[in-house]
Amino acid sequence: MDAALKKEYLIIPLVFVLISAVVAGYNVYVIVDVQKKHIFELLSHQVDISSRNLQGFADEFEEDVQYALATIPFHKLLTRERTDYDLINPVRRFYSKYQNILSSIQVFNASDFRELYNSEDNYFFISEIRKNDSPRVAVDGTVYDLEKDTLHFFSDIRKDGKKVGTIEIRMDFPRIIYNELIKSNISREFWPWCVDMDAKIITFLVDQRAVVESKRQVDGIKSIVDDIAANYLGEQIHTISLGGEKMRVLSAYYPISIFGEQVGVVLSVCEDEWLAGVKMKMAAIIGSFLLIIVLVIVVFLFILWQRIAAELKLKKSEAKITKIFQNIQAGVLIIDRKRRTIEFANELAAGMAGTVASDLIGKSCHPQFCPNETGACPIMDNGEEIHRSESVILTVYGEQRNILKTVIPLEYEGRESLLETFVDITDLKKQTALAHDLAEKAAAANRAKSQFLANMSHEFRTPMNHIIGMSYLALDTQLTSEQQSYLRTIIEASEALMVILNSVLDYARIDTGKMQVKKAAFQFSEIMSQVKDHILSEFLGQKKLKVLFYFDSKIPESLLGDGPKLKQVLFHLAENAVKFTESGDVVIKVLLEKQTHRKVRLYFSVKDTGIGICADQLDFLFDAFTQADTSTTRKYGGTGLGLAISQRLIELMAGTLAVQSTPGTGSEFSFSVEFEVERVAVKNEAPAVLAEDGCKMDQRACNIIGEKAGGFPIDVDTVLPLLTAFEAYLKESDLEAIGKLDEIKAALKSTSVVEVLDEVEKQLQRYDFEGALSAHYEILSAIERYSHGRSRQKTDNFDR
Repeated sequence: MDAALKKEYLIIPLVFVLISAVVAGYNVYVIVDVQKKHIFELLSHQVDISSRNLQGFADEFEEDVQYALATIPFHKLLTRERTDYDLINPVRRFYSKYQNILSSIQVFNASDFRELYNSEDNYFFISEIRKNDSPRVAVDGTVYDLEKDTLHFFSDIRKDGKKVGTIEIRMDFPRIIYNELIKSNISREFWPWCVDMDAKIITFLVDQRAVVESKRQVDGIKSIVDDIAANYLGEQIHTISLGGEKMRVLSAYYPISIFGEQVGVVLSVCEDEWLAGVKMKMAAIIGSFLLIIVLVIVVFLFILWQRIAAELKLKKSEAKITKIFQNIQAGVLIIDRKRRTIEFANELAAGMAGTVASDLIGKSCHPQFCPNETGACPIMDNGEEIHRSESVILTVYGEQRNILKTVIPLEYEGRESLLETFVDITDLKKQTALAHDLAEKAAAANRAKSQFLANMSHEFRTPMNHIIGMSYLALDTQLTSEQQSYLRTIIEASEALMVILNSVLDYARIDTGKMQVKKAAFQFSEIMSQVKDHILSEFLGQKKLKVLFYFDSKIPESLLGDGPKLKQVLFHLAENAVKFTESGDVVIKVLLEKQTHRKVRLYFSVKDTGIGICADQLDFLFDAFTQADTSTTRKYGGTGLGLAISQRLIELMAGTLAVQSTPGTGSEFSFSVEFEVERVAVKNEAPAVLAEDGCKMDQRACNIIGEKAGGFPIDVDTVLPLLTAFEAYLKESDLEAIGKLDEIKAALKSTSVVEVLDEVEKQLQRYDFEGALSAHYEILSAIERYSHGRSRQKTDNFDR
């Protein structure tokens, strides 16, 4: 922080303290001067209030006395020894109201008198009627007479308009003055007192207590009495001695006439005590003011310290940020929002532009770093808070570099600015384009591979069917046991290879989009029966497992959908469950999840108690050619295509294959698929389409078929058109091929050729249209050769 800034921060509190001191001194002077000028106004105001209170009391007392004389029959007190309640009760109420100033009440006439008074125990008494043998004042009307400290009130007692006596009320005059002065709530520093026309002080109060005459002496009282006699109010500065101590006082007095007497009400205040009080109050005010000043200075210094610390921290932060900006692996610009010029640039940003950072400072950001049109800045002109985009910058050589940039608002060195960060993606875009081309080529190669496999499925399956068929035929010849063992090994290996080949070819057809879902009528119980037979008779083998089947009885029997694909999925899932379960249970469950008038949604579940699958292996469980654990491939075999094919087939049927598994406990695969409910039986009609001959079976196989025909005649003209039309359904993977096969078997039911069609049916039940087509070609070729006159015999063991 520079020296000028430090002096500025120090001068401000010093100037504030100086101004505060001047203001405080001036306020003290003004307040004291004002107090001196207005003390007499204050005294006069207070004495006026006290005088009015005294006058008000006197007026109220006279009204009450006159009311009492008019309403209370005082004359009865002189004529009746015994008084009744109606007389004594109003008298007692009047006496009780003024009992603190009353000495007694007497009623008398020329011969008798009677007295009303309070005893020492404050009981109200009425004396008996006594002789009036002492001289008493006889008056006409109402008279007040002040005798020493007793005020006498005389008034007539009348009956029927005639005077019959006199009432005398004796009151303690100093007590009257004392009570009313006390009730005026005068400040304790003021001394109220009252003086009569004889310069006699009636009462004198200090701290609201009466000071006896022997301990007080008032100088200048004569001038006060003269003004009061002349009915003047005024002020005076004089001395009063209290207990031998003479004090200078300020007094204000006010004349008043009460009960027929002219008296003056005076308020005095000791000048020294008053000034001491003023000084004390001023000290409290000045102390509070100084405390406020100190607090303000402390708060100011604290804020100042905070600001200095914040500025130092900000400078350190800016230096640190600048250092970060200089070393960050991205171009950084700070642009002044108002001038739209570059305030900071790191070397990397300058390097991208083909220059150095110092050459960029002060230059406009447009168009070198901002290709937008002038006045179209996304933040400054279009009001965006944060701007992210792919853009370009222009080098000093006129080249364009692709960048990915982010712009945000920021305050830099006290000014509103923009922080722009960007990275050069020119090389990345080139690499991305290259990678995209390579990916396209790889995808094209993969599609070509899949297309090749899909197109060559017939060429792959036909040789395998030759091997399997010829091996089965060879087993029916005269062979040694060793030769039979070799052939069975060939058959087992060939069938295993055929399963793998079928899986690969199925996946290839799915991958190329040639596999389509077809809608045809099927019987739900028949599909599930085939799944059951396949698992129990062909796949379970020697395993000690319980295979349980549960089917909801509410499921409709006749459904419309792709039954073969559903069966293929259940085959795969059930085979996996049996394969990976050594002991325990395999449960295959089908539930009716939802049913409407025309559709049903079925929930399928295959649950086992096998080895289970780890959670981290579930992500790639449905990838092609993948098993959860590579060791399972060695132990259990398989291509890793079963689940991939099942998932794709279920997706083709608008479902999702889900899995829940716990290692060591087992797994559960489930999915839901929707089918239409068949209301009317539909007969599948196949078009009469002739196809070319397929691959021809070996001549020896044809001879064997002829030898085993058994002499049953075959109408070649009838059978051959059915077989060639059937070929069209197989090529289209049409589900109606199953129904057409039933027609062919019905046409050949009187011959043993029906058994030759078992291989075709077996392949169709496995949804292997390519395999069925290969077997069909072999049978078609054999029958064509048979039609040329070769011997025919029934084929007993040709299973594939």
